[in-house]
Amino acid sequence: MNTRFSLCLLAAALLCGGPVRAEAPLFASDTVLKLTIPLDFKSLCRPRETEDCEFAPTTLIYGDETSGKRSVPVEVKVRGGWRSLARNCSTPLLWLRFREEDVVGTLFEGQWLLPLTTHC
Repeated sequence: MNTRFSLCLLAAALLCGGPVRAEAPLFASDTVLKLTIPLDFKSLCRPRETEDCEFAPTTLIYGDETSGKRSVPVEVKVRGGWRSLARNCSTPLLWLRFREEDVVGTLFEGQWLLPLTTHC
């Protein structure tokens, strides 16, 4: 994983009070991790435009060195201020939420909430 991206994830999680375990498999390497999250960004609730936005279910597909592509069910929610507005950003910042039972034995074991920074 890109070192800068890793540090951004770690810093954001610490600032948001989310537990990030240094020994967790996700942060054990700085190898680039390719992710795919099938989403219709236009259908996501944007908290600065609509009240009471909930997490939306989807799947996170990632490349694993030992077994090829793997997938994990996740929930996503738009985060951020200016970039969360549709008129400003078509691909907003996201929260990825994991259920503990879904990530046992995966790279995401030990994680429950991660910020994902995207491009606009």
